[in-house]
Amino acid sequence: MNQLNTLADERAAHFLQKLFTDLFNPRDELSIVVDEYMTDDYVQLVDGKTLNNSQFKQHLEALLDSVESISATLESVIASGNTIADIHIIDAIKKDGSAVKAKVIAFFYLRGGKVAKVDELTYIIEGNSADKDMGSRY
Repeated sequence: MNQLNTLADERAAHFLQKLFTDLFNPRDELSIVVDEYMTDDYVQLVDGKTLNNSQFKQHLEALLDSVESISATLESVIASGNTIADIHIIDAIKKDGSAVKAKVIAFFYLRGGKVAKVDELTYIIEGNSADKDMGSRY
């Protein structure tokens, strides 16, 4: 991870790392974990598609059903007010044993301590071209 410049950036990085860890390795029912971090009216704009809260939950379920493991590594995080901008790398091993690596550039918009909106672009660095929708499929 690049060196963070402010306490706000450090807190934002910690929040995002916990978010990714909890979503990719849910300790409870996935819906409960999503509700802990996302607002009821959560919206995700990803690669030209729009997912609402319910579709985001379906996306996570589809993603977790297709992988053996998945993790996020933060490369850069900047926080300002209620917005966090980041670049992170997703590494996943699919159930068929193949690997997928994606670079994600995202803006997280928070409200009341929860994520209300994410605007992101996902680019597959390694893996099958069939996985190019990995950031939005449900």
